[in-house]
Amino acid sequence: KRLFQIYPERFLIKVPLTPAGYLAARRLSEAGVRVNFTLGFSARQNYLAAMLAEPAFVNVFLGRLNSFVTDNDLGDGENVGEKTLAASQGVVTELRELRSLVTQQIAASMRAGDQVTALAGVNVMTLPVAVADDFVSSEVSSEELVPLSDRQFPVALEGGQPEAAVNTLWEVPPSFRQVTAAMLDEPLEDYDADDLQAFFVERGLGGLFPEWSEDDVQVICEDGKIPSYSRWADRLHSGDVALDALMSISGLKQFAADQQALDDRIVAHFS
Repeated sequence: KRLFQIYPERFLIKVPLTPAGYLAARRLSEAGVRVNFTLGFSARQNYLAAMLAEPAFVNVFLGRLNSFVTDNDLGDGENVGEKTLAASQGVVTELRELRSLVTQQIAASMRAGDQVTALAGVNVMTLPVAVADDFVSSEVSSEELVPLSDRQFPVALEGGQPEAAVNTLWEVPPSFRQVTAAMLDEPLEDYDADDLQAFFVERGLGGLFPEWSEDDVQVICEDGKIPSYSRWADRLHSGDVALDALMSISGLKQFAADQQALDDRIVAHFS
């Protein structure tokens, strides 16, 4: 709140996608603080975020999703992030129209200029200068800028093995919507992170908010921001862990490691 008040017309407060983060974003939004709810990797995560917390922005880190598939030899990685982003943009737009919510969709972790073309019409893009330059230099015509809602994003996976795990990235089935609606009837002002986690576990959606053991966290930190599929395959297919949740915690731990490295460099500079 103190940071936001420095420049409320321009400042956004980033909150990471965790059980505690959902509740923190809700309380900040209710207090008038604009939140960028970060480290999102699926349409259902962002549907839940918009319904529960109504942040100013939600994200899909599409480049990392494509890298997860290619780095683990699960396919060519084409369109995994784009398909997820399109689905998330769809549900966020639906909620703005039907429920007058303010949440907008960010396409994050963009890595090539052709993604700018493919995702034309998304609410917001965050992209490196090199990607912007790549897009400009490609001289795409206005006729080629078709809204992403009118595009198809086919995904090819090797042998169908990871399909069940990857499909959760863009699916928001009626059963999930019903659970989310029921959650809004709960006394959320009294909820903490454990309560939110237990609510989804009791309704068969524990994979969305797994209980991470110390061993799990060690593996996540060893893998970095792109998890090793072979180390998680059994749990991904059993539903004990969902891919969106795994990608979110991996991103958070990698961010923490990068932040610590930066802090150490600053301390060393002045010591």
